[in-house]
Amino acid sequence: LNLMLLIMYLKLGLRIPCKKICDFLFTCYGVKLSKGGVIGVLKQLAREFGDYYAHLEKIIKIARIKHTDSTSWRIAGKNYFAWVLIACGVVIYKIRKRNNSRVPLTVFSRKQKGMILVIDRHSALRALAKKAGFLLQLCWSHILDDSKQLAKNFGAEGRYVHKKLKEIYGLDKGLNHKGTLEHVEQLKGEIFELTQRHYKHLTVWKFVKNLYYRDVENLFRFVTD
Repeated sequence: LNLMLLIMYLKLGLRIPCKKICDFLFTCYGVKLSKGGVIGVLKQLAREFGDYYAHLEKIIKIARIKHTDSTSWRIAGKNYFAWVLIACGVVIYKIRKRNNSRVPLTVFSRKQKGMILVIDRHSALRALAKKAGFLLQLCWSHILDDSKQLAKNFGAEGRYVHKKLKEIYGLDKGLNHKGTLEHVEQLKGEIFELTQRHYKHLTVWKFVKNLYYRDVENLFRFVTD
């Protein structure tokens, strides 16, 4: 079993090709295994852990607050996507050919009215939230990563926006989820203030404009919750 779990970790955790896994096992441990043998081990583990995986899916489905995201994933030279679904300390992955809302909906279902989904600002994830009835909390880590790029690429304007957003997020966190609706309105006002400046770079202006006029209602749910 330990050998099988090692193979799974090498293939999925470290994304090492099957041929190189075979070479590694033979070189380090004298274990002879073919590429087909690696695939067979992965299929057997999938069967054995199938019931437990289904149990974890149920936990994520009923959780009030969930997180999801996706990233590209190459398999045998072809493009796939790895979806991560997180709730209540449970983390599961689904590797699929498509990067659309149908993938997480198979776990979440469409009956999520009033539940909260934490996402980045990707359009496919917004579509997912709308179809399932989620309330949104946009991920501040992604927002600050985006503003950091503005600071890198657009001089003083980008640095100003990034600095202000870091300050706003610091105020958010300082409330330790015990803020009031009045605090939320004050924080929204801080975002609005960013839109009142003149920006010569269109990219910076669009970022600030979207953050307030499109996203502001979904920036601060965690302040009171």
